[in-house]
Amino acid sequence: MKIIRILIVFMFGIVMISNSEESGWTSNIGLSYVATSGNTRTQTFSSNISAEGVIQSIRCQLKGSTLITENDHIQKANKLHVNMRFEKTITGNMFGFLESVYIKDKFSGYTYRASLGPGLGYDIIQNEQHQLKGLISSLYHFDKYSVGNVGKDQYNAAKSELNYLWIIHENATLESSGYFLLNLEDRKKAFLNMQAALNVAINNRLAIGISYQINYQNRTPSDEIKKTDTSFLTSLIIHLIQPLSDTEL
Repeated sequence: MKIIRILIVFMFGIVMISNSEESGWTSNIGLSYVATSGNTRTQTFSSNISAEGVIQSIRCQLKGSTLITENDHIQKANKLHVNMRFEKTITGNMFGFLESVYIKDKFSGYTYRASLGPGLGYDIIQNEQHQLKGLISSLYHFDKYSVGNVGKDQYNAAKSELNYLWIIHENATLESSGYFLLNLEDRKKAFLNMQAALNVAINNRLAIGISYQINYQNRTPSDEIKKTDTSFLTSLIIHLIQPLSDTEL
């Protein structure tokens, strides 16, 4: 599949960044593949990639995910989600950031949804076991429809987001996040995304994880599109690059 080749290039870029002279980078990839044959032929491939680090006091975060499903050679899902964020501390627990998001999901009614804009964030809880972060941002959105009134749309949007990390045990973590995005020029157009993932380490390099995600849009581009889309995945997580210890910095 073409998207798998793109994924390989994406992975290579993350490894190259993480192996740079800057210290403190982390890089992970989660992979899942399921295939059936016989009365039905189905294939499902999913991946999650993330890289985080610091370059000259700028915190950088890159996340990407894919989901591809085929049933008897007919595509039923094709999702690509890429998020880049650059953060800079303003004072104390408050920070400013610039965020860019690209979403490809024609089965939700959009060929793509892309956005760019600034925002403010606050570290509400920051300790060894719990981390809770709140963010608000103003984004300029570019949408291209794949069904219904096929065309393009541009608008200003407001976004609020919460990210939570619970370190249950040294080998187990629970991550959850959610955001609400509102079209400021058409208040009936809004999006809600929520996801949670439980990861359990096997060793220093491998972990297994389960995740659940809900995507909701209160007004779809066409009546043939369902408002709510959910996915449940199990995956093998590979820690490509681990953070350096204090003695290595």
